[in-house]
Amino acid sequence: MVRVIAEVGSNHCGDLELAGKLISQAAAVGADVVKFQAFDRSIWTSDAEWEKRKAFAVGEEFLRECWRYATQVEGLEFMCTPCYPEAVGWLNLLVKRWKIASGDIYRKELIDAVKATGKPVLYSEGVWGGRRVTPDWVPMVCVSRYPAKISDYPLKRYDGFLHKWGISDHTTSHAAVIASVARGAQWVEKHLKLTDQPPSPDSGPYAYTPGKFARMVWEVREVEKALGHSIPESEQLSAKGRLVWHPGV
Repeated sequence: MVRVIAEVGSNHCGDLELAGKLISQAAAVGADVVKFQAFDRSIWTSDAEWEKRKAFAVGEEFLRECWRYATQVEGLEFMCTPCYPEAVGWLNLLVKRWKIASGDIYRKELIDAVKATGKPVLYSEGVWGGRRVTPDWVPMVCVSRYPAKISDYPLKRYDGFLHKWGISDHTTSHAAVIASVARGAQWVEKHLKLTDQPPSPDSGPYAYTPGKFARMVWEVREVEKALGHSIPESEQLSAKGRLVWHPGV
């Protein structure tokens, strides 16, 4: 079964109420996972870059509340990308697996902390350039451009790939997502935003509103059926009373 990640990123805008709405929508549109980010000043190269993002930097208390809310939703997994080593310790109590940003794969202290937990890891390729980090980690095809062009996504690289892989899609459509699932991707990640939310670093045209996200999930499930990889509807999050998209609506 393909696992779909609704990437909240910075779209919570530092507001717990907004974060709660995004978590609810992630479940409503049929996502399997809702993902946040934990970052601080250390990952930005200049004061100017940090000034743009510091209002969206949230810590343990905020993300623990998001985790509490997400755990109340049947079948929805909470995930968070740690962008600094100190976050790994307290996040380890909240997550089942890790997602690592491509630019952080070079950061030895962070990677060592994640490896020490022994939990599964997904990592975006992006600026990493497509090199395998470790055989056990799941690579996510990713282009570090917002938005990205679909022609930038090197999907042919994964033809006949014998390990698990996925896509972190930053394009303004989801054609690359569908193509990836057809080629065997087992993970799909796309940004989720609310229709009327305040602007944020992650609310650009590559982020989907709930209606578009629900349609993408529906199409992913349809492709799975065509490939013979789908699971019974009774076991799918998108079939458990969610407000998912379907033809005619």
